[in-house]
Amino acid sequence: MSKTFDVDNLSTAPEFAMGIMFIVCAVFGLLVTAAALWRSRAVPRAIPLLLVAFIVLDVPLSQPLIGHVVALVAAVWVAYSIVRAGDASARGTA
Repeated sequence: MSKTFDVDNLSTAPEFAMGIMFIVCAVFGLLVTAAALWRSRAVPRAIPLLLVAFIVLDVPLSQPLIGHVVALVAAVWVAYSIVRAGDASARGTA
């Protein structure tokens, strides 16, 4: 007789604790990253605001698709800003 496990049932205490720790630490990490990007002025000021908007859209407003699209836009914009700044410093026009 085989025993089956319900993979979707994450209601035991350790699983619940790990889930709460993940959510809290992920939100804290995104807020710290947004603050660091804001203070560094290495990227346009709208990018940290988009990261905070992602948190607001994803968690309290329960709009995960829109929230993750906002996060994707912020991540691509960060990458573009860094690559563009590297190109300018390589040419010596920073």
